[in-house]
Amino acid sequence: MLVLGASQSGKSTFLKRVHKFAEQRVPTSLHIGNGNTSTTLTTSPYPLIIEERPCSGVPKVGGDDTAAPSTPTGILRHTDPAVAAWKANKAFRFVRGSKGKVFKIRWFDTPGLNDSSNKDDANALEILSTLSQYRDVKKVHAVIFVTTGSFGGAFQKIFEYYQAMFPQLKDNFIILHTNWQPFDHKPEACVQRIATFDTLFHHPSKHFFIDSLPEMPEENADHKLALTNNILCEIFNVINEANHVELTDLTCVSFTSQLIFPFNSHSVHFHFSLHRLKLS
Repeated sequence: MLVLGASQSGKSTFLKRVHKFAEQRVPTSLHIGNGNTSTTLTTSPYPLIIEERPCSGVPKVGGDDTAAPSTPTGILRHTDPAVAAWKANKAFRFVRGSKGKVFKIRWFDTPGLNDSSNKDDANALEILSTLSQYRDVKKVHAVIFVTTGSFGGAFQKIFEYYQAMFPQLKDNFIILHTNWQPFDHKPEACVQRIATFDTLFHHPSKHFFIDSLPEMPEENADHKLALTNNILCEIFNVINEANHVELTDLTCVSFTSQLIFPFNSHSVHFHFSLHRLKLS
């Protein structure tokens, strides 16, 4: 599972949230950058065993049973009328359900793309080099592309760059919109943002909107945390069900030079000027 995105898009913050969901210690390597500086300087793997435990609403002691959303979907999508009642009187609390499916996912946090050092080609090479070091990594199931919601020139350059770099994976792209405040943004804004993306890129992708820091500010924190946890459950299921690409079948494209480096017992041949790179 590759996690890509521009510097300061929220990649490391998202991965910290995944660790918290999995009830695992957050590694110190998951630094959070400042300004336009990328603090993720190398591709770092984070293997996790994650148990699916979506949240649901239960009445508080003395609360009104009708105030609790009937399903996690009601919480997640704000479609349950009881959400409005909860906002008004906080009559129920959110709890994580019993353990469900178990996912084994190795996440690869990557350097911020299009950062001030202009090392995107080097970063792409470094990602593949890191993957080659793990002999048990044989498949890539999906790529999460993290964005704060802007589809301007920088995002467009990066997205199209990696569409070209990993053509076999482009159908497994997940667009993760971070810093999404569920109480400040209306559902129509999600629809509009997805429509804007489709207009710009003409590429159907799965979109998720998430608040990776639901505890801040404290107002409505328990509701926001429930939303975040349920969105994570949806993401885990999409990753699990994605059609994987064998790593040795991965073909890449880049544009600047010719390079060769070991890929396990084989070699990775970079032929540029719109020639293909073949992991062979």
